[in-house]
Amino acid sequence: MQRFASDFAAAQETVELQRESCEAAGAKGTPSFFIGDTVLIGAQPIEAFRKLLD
Repeated sequence: MQRFASDFAAAQETVELQRESCEAAGAKGTPSFFIGDTVLIGAQPIEAFRKLLD
């Protein structure tokens, strides 16, 4: 049980660091997609991706 608690604490720290990083980059929901300097948040139609990739 001690190892579980240690691993869980480490995972919580990693998740929090990633959350802060994503939030700073403009991701405010899931899923979030970063294409160049653009962030697409939430479910998007394929046309939204095509517009950014073309």
